[in-house]
Amino acid sequence: MYALAGTNLEEDVRHLASIGIDYFHVDCLDNPQSLEVIERIRAISRLPIDLHLITPRPAFFEPYLLKYRPDFVAFQYEPLPKGYTLPAFDGVQVGLAMETDTPLDAFTPWAPMVQFALFMATTPGRSGGQFDPANFKKIRAFQRLFPSKRVTVDGGVNAEVSFVLRSYGVNTAVVGSYLAQADKRWAHLQLLKYQPTESHFLVSDIMVLPEFLPVVDIASCSARQLLQSNQDFRLGYTLVTNDQGKLVGISTNADIRLALLRKLGNYSQLSPEDLINFKPLTIRQRATVKELLSTIANSPNYISYLPVVDDDNTLMGAVNLHFMLKGEL
Repeated sequence: MYALAGTNLEEDVRHLASIGIDYFHVDCLDNPQSLEVIERIRAISRLPIDLHLITPRPAFFEPYLLKYRPDFVAFQYEPLPKGYTLPAFDGVQVGLAMETDTPLDAFTPWAPMVQFALFMATTPGRSGGQFDPANFKKIRAFQRLFPSKRVTVDGGVNAEVSFVLRSYGVNTAVVGSYLAQADKRWAHLQLLKYQPTESHFLVSDIMVLPEFLPVVDIASCSARQLLQSNQDFRLGYTLVTNDQGKLVGISTNADIRLALLRKLGNYSQLSPEDLINFKPLTIRQRATVKELLSTIANSPNYISYLPVVDDDNTLMGAVNLHFMLKGEL
C-alpha cells in the first residue's frame, strides 16, 4: 500500500501502479477537500483505495464516504466522540486506527463494527517518522485477542520493519517516504513485499512473553502435566523452569516421541525426566534478529522454536520460528 502526498499525483499513480503496489492509501486530517484525491486516483487506476480518516466529527464525513466510497476506511480512535457508532457501507471495509500509546482494550467495544485494525507506529498523518518497536508486542497481543481481524500498520515501514511484520502475518503495511525517496522504487518494493533483509531489531522486540507460553515448574511437574501442556497450547513444546524462573529444559513433540519409543509397552513408568531435553538451544534476548536467523541456519537440527533467556539463563520468552520463516521465505 502506498501513501500519497498529493505532489505530481497523476504521474505517481501511474508509476506506482505499474511497479505493482496493491493499494493507494489516502490520509484525511479533518479536511473534506482532501478526499477529492480519491476521484483523481480512480480516473487513472482501478487499484483499491484505503482511507485513513482523522477527525473529531466523523458524522460530518459520512456523506463524503458515501460519495467517494473508498474500499477501506479506518477511523482514528483518539478523536472520536463518545457514543459514536461507526457506519456500515456496502462494499466498504471499516477499521479502527489506534496510536501506539492507546491500550488494546480500547478496541474491544468497536470490534463488532470493524473488519480490521490500523496500528499507527508513528504520529498519525505525518510522513517520515521512525517505527516504534513497541508495536511488535502490541500487534502480537492484538492477534491473540482478535484473531479474525485483519491488521494494517502505518508509520516508519521500511524493508527491515516489513520483514518482521510479514513474519507476524500482518496483512498490509502503509509505506510513504521509504518509496517516495527511493531512486529505484521497483527494487525497494520487492524488498518490502518479498525479500528477506538484514534486521537490527532485537529478539526481545519480537519474542512472545512467558505469560502466553506453556511453562511448567520442574519441582512440581509430572509427565501428565507436560503432555497436557503440549496438548493445550498446541505449539509443539513446553518450557520447564525452576522456582527462580531459570530455564531448566524444554519438552518438545520430538522429545515425547523419543520417550514413548524408549518406554514402548511401559508408558505408566514415564517420568518428567524422560520427556525433557535439559540442554536446549537458546537465544539471548539482546541478540538481533539477524543473529537469530544465523543461529537457525547454523544448527544441524530443524528448529521451529527457541527459548529466549537473559545472561543468567532466566526465561524471558520464546520465538516461534514458523512465524519468522514465513517472513523469510
